[in-house]
Amino acid sequence: MTATRTTRRAWQAFGALMSALVLVVGAFSAPAQAHSTDDWTAVSGPGTSNCRYPDSSRTGVYADFDICWSGSTVWVRAFAMDTVDGDGWCGIAQISYLIDSNRNGVYEDHRHVRSTETDCNAPFGDLSGWYRSNYPTTQLWGRACVGYSNGDSYACDSWR
Repeated sequence: MTATRTTRRAWQAFGALMSALVLVVGAFSAPAQAHSTDDWTAVSGPGTSNCRYPDSSRTGVYADFDICWSGSTVWVRAFAMDTVDGDGWCGIAQISYLIDSNRNGVYEDHRHVRSTETDCNAPFGDLSGWYRSNYPTTQLWGRACVGYSNGDSYACDSWR
């Protein structure tokens, strides 16, 4: 009896550990869409001409970005293109950035990662609208990812 109870407790502990691991991994694998957070507001265009235009590609996808800024206000627009028809994957334009959510001059110590545009119909691509940061924002980078139609990424290029 003691061996059975010990074995059952060991399996219960293992199950609890695995459940916690799945929750932790799940929390990091699915970035929120940019428009579904309060970090960004849709706008008609950038409020400055101080911009850069990085692009990124990976097998099956291409993305480019219009990233503009004035002080700590940032505007971003992204283009995503699925370049392989019929493979079941989508092209995703993804951004990463830091914000000062308390507006006290201290940026958070973790990067926000958001999918800004998703295209699942090669070869045309999709262009997002413009978004303006709602909080002081810095270090905004973009990259192309292969992923799913909901914006979750599977594999990505390096940040640009």
